[in-house]
Amino acid sequence: MEREKILKSYAVIQAGLIGENMLESYFQYFANIIYENQYEYIDEEKLKNDFEEKYFIVLPLTFIRQVLSTGIKNNLIVYHKGRYEANLLKIGNLRFDEENFKKPWSLLISSFTEDLNKQNVRFEVDFIENSIIDFINEQDHHVILNNFGNEELSDNKFSYYWYKFLLDEQKKPEGSEIYNFVSGLCAGNLVKNALFFTGGKGNRYDGLNVYLDSPMIFALIGIDTNAREGSYKLLVEEMINAGCKVMIFDHNLEEVLGILNGAAGWALGDNYDMSKANNAAKYFHDSGMKRYEIFDFIDNVETKLNMLGITILNGVYNKNENKFQEDVSIPLI
Repeated sequence: MEREKILKSYAVIQAGLIGENMLESYFQYFANIIYENQYEYIDEEKLKNDFEEKYFIVLPLTFIRQVLSTGIKNNLIVYHKGRYEANLLKIGNLRFDEENFKKPWSLLISSFTEDLNKQNVRFEVDFIENSIIDFINEQDHHVILNNFGNEELSDNKFSYYWYKFLLDEQKKPEGSEIYNFVSGLCAGNLVKNALFFTGGKGNRYDGLNVYLDSPMIFALIGIDTNAREGSYKLLVEEMINAGCKVMIFDHNLEEVLGILNGAAGWALGDNYDMSKANNAAKYFHDSGMKRYEIFDFIDNVETKLNMLGITILNGVYNKNENKFQEDVSIPLI
């Protein structure tokens, strides 16, 4: 079970860490399931159950469909007469081979065991594997930031020898295949934890207010790529499910509405120039909206946000009354 979980981190590395967007990154995992089972036709419910069984993550069907849509966009899947038809040859080229994980993992375990033997130290192999996995889960960000060491854990026998071994590998002038593998797993683990944030009984954040900035508002109302719009809508849904209150300051909404009104005039004008237009103007112009349709769109922005469960915070707000998370490197929670 534990090694299966760490395979997700390795899979993220093989997928090039996180892809062009979250949906395409998820598709890497679906590709494995589709190819391994040689599904010529993809059943959404079956894929959902296979994913949960393999990765212990529950995904909503709406999100499954969003991910499959990226396969359609990339000509990996054809949606024909109400069903998904898979191009197994192309999908097979996308999958990651979990067998490739075994070689560097075995090298890591055997090298560390050999180092322990030289110091007359013995640990069971299962204990070593589980302890390394615990280290990756707990210290991944320290490895990426290159500020891990054995000082604070010197009283822990395993941690002492493991940190010493890893630091020695890190210092090798020719570059260490082992250290690169471990640091890659740590990077993959950080991304994996963001990638697989849905499903199950996750952490609750009751009473936490999340305030959205303008770029995310534009995505949520459709003025962005389909993939980013879908990803942000799912994120908002999951934050609300976790107990958060998702909010927008009224001055942020006014800023967005001001930009939209300005873009409307530009998109409808005779002197429209694509090279000078912002994304909102391009959206209005390229969609072929008539004047009344554009202003109906603008008038309904707040309604659209409310339908997503987002609250507009009106009036003067004293920012000093609450702590705000603006720097993600110094989390408040």
